Amino acid sequence: MIQEATLQDHLRAQFQVAFGPPHRTTGHDDHWQLHCLGASALNVLVNGSPKRPAVWVFATHDRTDGVFSRSISTEEQVADIIVHIQERLRLPDCGESPTPDDGSEVKA
Repeated sequence: MIQEATLQDHLRAQFQVAFGPPHRTTGHDDHWQLHCLGASALNVLVNGSPKRPAVWVFATHDRTDGVFSRSISTEEQVADIIVHIQERLRLPDCGESPTPDDGSEVKA
């Protein structure tokens, strides 16, 4: 029997395209530690169920909006959350984004 891809599989694949492989994986949870200018900028955690994953973004440099979370229910939300993370990496406190700024976007 062929196993159907889940929303979490789609999210992980798109995150790996955007940010590379996760830095840590424990069970079904993935963690990315995103840097800019050599400093830890964002910690991103993907957990939750295969059909309803959750994304947590922890910004160590942002005292007013240091934690962001979103429950993902559609493939379109995956592209939106990637853009949100990339925009947070471009904030003045964080410096330049480590991702290419060539206008390319992640396809859902």
